[in-house]
Amino acid sequence: RKETLWAMSNILANPPEIIQWILDVNEILPKVFFLLQNDDNTVKMEALHCLCNLTLSGTYEQVQLLLEFNVVGVMIKLLDHFQGANYVCLILEILTNLLQMGQNNLIGNGVNKFLMLIEREGGVKVIERLQQHPDPAVYTVINKIIDAYFTTE
Repeated sequence: RKETLWAMSNILANPPEIIQWILDVNEILPKVFFLLQNDDNTVKMEALHCLCNLTLSGTYEQVQLLLEFNVVGVMIKLLDHFQGANYVCLILEILTNLLQMGQNNLIGNGVNKFLMLIEREGGVKVIERLQQHPDPAVYTVINKIIDAYFTTE
């Protein structure tokens, strides 16, 4: 499972046309989310890499598919589950990628869909709590997220 997810994460780091090959296999994303929530931590890490690469390299339409699996809610729950800086920073990178994607594709009256979902899933409290994380790398990433998406002028 770990090696399969590793290979898939490498494919998902490619241009959107190649990413679409993976997404066209309908069973792939449900299995990634299942393993992310139900397997051991080394497998979960590879599943997170898959999502990170998809949110970084995929199109808005491709990333929208992740909403079917409550990607934001799952990431917020995982932030409560993992304490290690490697896991936390990777999850925060996924959330940052989503926030940037939302910023580039505002809906309605200039609303960042992913910011709204993070707020709805209780992510603001988790982000505030992570400001106290003992690892300086987490603190740095959290402050960048707050400055970029949660600070009003």
